[in-house]
Amino acid sequence: MIKGSNVLRKMRGNKMILFSSIILVITVLVGTFANLIAPFSPYHQELENKLKPPLWRGAGTRIHFLGTDHLGRDVLSRIIYGVRVSLLIGILAVTISAIFGIFLGLIAGFYGGIFDDIIMRIADVQLAIPLILLAIAVIVVLGSNVNVLILVIGLTQWMAYARMVRGETLSLREKDFIMSAYAVGASDLRIILRYIFPNTLASLMVLITLNMALVIVLEAGLSFLGLGIQPPEPSLGTMLSESKNYISRAWWLSTFPGLTIMIIIMGINLFGDGLRDVLDPRLENY
Repeated sequence: MIKGSNVLRKMRGNKMILFSSIILVITVLVGTFANLIAPFSPYHQELENKLKPPLWRGAGTRIHFLGTDHLGRDVLSRIIYGVRVSLLIGILAVTISAIFGIFLGLIAGFYGGIFDDIIMRIADVQLAIPLILLAIAVIVVLGSNVNVLILVIGLTQWMAYARMVRGETLSLREKDFIMSAYAVGASDLRIILRYIFPNTLASLMVLITLNMALVIVLEAGLSFLGLGIQPPEPSLGTMLSESKNYISRAWWLSTFPGLTIMIIIMGINLFGDGLRDVLDPRLENY
């Protein structure tokens, strides 16, 4: 395992991590304090001010910095609350998939045999089904709300964690320190939790970070298709969906939510790439 002090030192010296950390910190603060930062409620309508352009355009108004939508709702406020929704769904869905996948990966890699065969065949079958189609099928059956969306996304992402943890476990279980733990009478549970799982954390941290970006994009895509967050709830994907009928005369309705998604995903991916460079000892000499 890499010592924590060395990791922090390398992270401070990695410009990619520092730059992406600024983006992520701002994103988290915006999502966390949305109710304090947003100038309006995301549901507040002013029909007399509908489709107002951003402030710097000729017909823009000072109180609606990024303009308004077709119902006169403040675009900036809805984006701020949309960031909160994206982060909430991303964090909870990734937590579900990580816990589920890590557990199954440890079982499959440590015990092998029939456990390994069953778990990996289930993962192979699920991987063979396009992710978006699987999510759509489940949502159509169970209905569309935040809880179902989190559960569906979480349970369609576990395979990556299971396969990675299984591979790490297979390479670790024959190591000398594992054999030594067996020799002194350590139980299977102790060996898994004390010796194997901690040695998978470096790879898991990178995977969790990068998977967060995928989950946020998936949520936005499902909301765009009308299968995720439902109007009038604020969501970046829902805002993009609502803007498609006005794209020729109200470009800001799609531009600013799209830019927000792009910036968030860029920050997460850059952080994940930088974290991989810091945690992967094979990149020490590159």
